[in-house]
Amino acid sequence: MKICSDPFESFCYVPKDEGIQVDAFFIKSQFKETFLKWHDFPNCELSISESHLFWALHLDCFQQYKKIADYANVALLQNNNIDLESRYAILFNSLMKLESLDENILAIEKYINSECDVKYRDRSKEIILDQKKKVQDLRLSIEKRRNNSNTELQIENIKFHRCYSWIFALLVITQIFLAALTIDWDKEMKSLCLFKESVMSAIEFEYDNLIKDFR
Repeated sequence: MKICSDPFESFCYVPKDEGIQVDAFFIKSQFKETFLKWHDFPNCELSISESHLFWALHLDCFQQYKKIADYANVALLQNNNIDLESRYAILFNSLMKLESLDENILAIEKYINSECDVKYRDRSKEIILDQKKKVQDLRLSIEKRRNNSNTELQIENIKFHRCYSWIFALLVITQIFLAALTIDWDKEMKSLCLFKESVMSAIEFEYDNLIKDFR
């Protein structure tokens, strides 16, 4: 990948399945005699702000993005058999990780004009725009899937509460039935008849008094 207008410099990314424990190679073609003393990168230590090492920041953001995307895909893909609660948790955690990555990208963008070598600035700005777009696209996909999962959770909760209501009603009816089995109905019926006679006597007494008053 070209990293600047210099045709003798480039980055070579290494796929993870190659089994090589490096993320990328910096390739530069130049005669040894033409290196300036302070830019002899094969033999001197260089800081991020004055060399091609600034690209390590972009590479780190790329690696973070890839990990988040792989993690989120477990919940984004419809054919993965994971429960609704786990899927929602993965989507939520993915959004939190994307927020952190977005902050890192913005921090790098802020320092391009002051810390990045001039010849790498234009390409760095292009990379930043591309990374921001990828983060935004992934965020929209996750938010859409999370909203769908949230709707599914609400539906599941409604079903659960409806089922729970039926179970509760059944338990109440069962408890009433069991209580009814313990009642001595002969005794209760006698008590009920006595109560009825007392009420009727009281009503007749009050009725007779009311008639006498009108006379």
